[in-house]
Amino acid sequence: MGKNNLLTKRGEKIAVGVSGGADSMALAMLARNWTKKYQIKLITFTVDHGLRLESKFEVNLVKNIMKKNDITHKTLVWKGIKPQSGIQEKARTARYKLLAEACIKNNAKYILLGHHKDDQIETFIMRLTSNSGLDGLSCMSSENYLLTEAGPIKIIRPLLDINKKCLIEFCTEQKIKWINDPSNKNFAYRRTQIRSINDSQINDDFYKTIIVYKKLKKSFNSYVENFIQDSFVYNKNGICQFSREKFIRCPYIIQERFLKKIFFSIGGKTYPPKTKTIKRIIKNICSKKFSNATAGKVFFDIDNKVITVLRQPEPLIKHTPLLNKVTLWDKRFMVEVKFKSPDLSIGPLGEKDYVEMRKLKKVKKSDIHYYAVKTLPTIRSLDEIVCIPHLSYSKSKYWEKNIKVKYLYDKWLHLIET
Repeated sequence: MGKNNLLTKRGEKIAVGVSGGADSMALAMLARNWTKKYQIKLITFTVDHGLRLESKFEVNLVKNIMKKNDITHKTLVWKGIKPQSGIQEKARTARYKLLAEACIKNNAKYILLGHHKDDQIETFIMRLTSNSGLDGLSCMSSENYLLTEAGPIKIIRPLLDINKKCLIEFCTEQKIKWINDPSNKNFAYRRTQIRSINDSQINDDFYKTIIVYKKLKKSFNSYVENFIQDSFVYNKNGICQFSREKFIRCPYIIQERFLKKIFFSIGGKTYPPKTKTIKRIIKNICSKKFSNATAGKVFFDIDNKVITVLRQPEPLIKHTPLLNKVTLWDKRFMVEVKFKSPDLSIGPLGEKDYVEMRKLKKVKKSDIHYYAVKTLPTIRSLDEIVCIPHLSYSKSKYWEKNIKVKYLYDKWLHLIET
């Protein structure tokens, strides 16, 4: 773990997610040594999902080990009713949200996670058997941004080139205790079944293949990045535009990967639409008989020279209570509220309310694309509109001063993984 790799300055803080397994315990100790050397602050987080009776004991064990080694530690608890189905995926979503909130609250610049070489190989086999494409078979990145309900979080995985055996040996040599998760031996889970493949030659071949896919992905992403820099314009209203002519000149795979970024950033999709849907959009854009189109919660307003991309209007967009200091809305806007109120919510302006606000002369006719106006973030107290930042409307100076709304992708579009 080199200092230049993390680009962290003296006095800044990084976090480590510690589950209690040998991998994350080893990472916590390595991070402790590294942060001491470079005078960087360190904090560790453990998430208690509350799914097993042993979880509280395990969390306390981790806490005590961190304390013994002079490492700041905080326990994060997943509260509320637990889902009956899809528990692993929902627990993962909750875990990353808690980690992001903790990083923001504690001013941690990054979070380090203990994924290792064996995890990469298991992920590769799972995705290979699921017919994944280039992105899936590239597996986990050593660095990436993850967008959570608490905001974006930068994840660093410094152990991806190290196998678990080495990490266990490190913990043994350093006399560091660790926890063996019983679910790792539960053959009801697909990953556990894959883990039983213990052929070092096969695993080495898989890992070499992952490296090849990573290089391909990096090359294609650099082409997409060049297209974004050269032909893509976005604004704070959540509207994006790009050159139709330059898009048509791009190879198909670059067109496809660029549109995936659009679906993530404008449509707020966790996963892009099916390949056949993306092919349909590309064919339409490139056709002489092009027409406007919708897909993946995105509206494409296509003319001969420029393609304007907008969020597909309500009712697809949800209203969200503003219960926290920072809230991610529609995976496009971060909302900061400087006070607490159970009555506050954010949702799309909508056509009806836009017309009504204009009748009352509270807002002027906007030159923003009409579809985009209907999707603009609007703050309501109960049913009353109190703030529409992008139309420069606030009921009073109080609302203007205490509510801030920021469009995310002026910064994050370039960092989204495709």
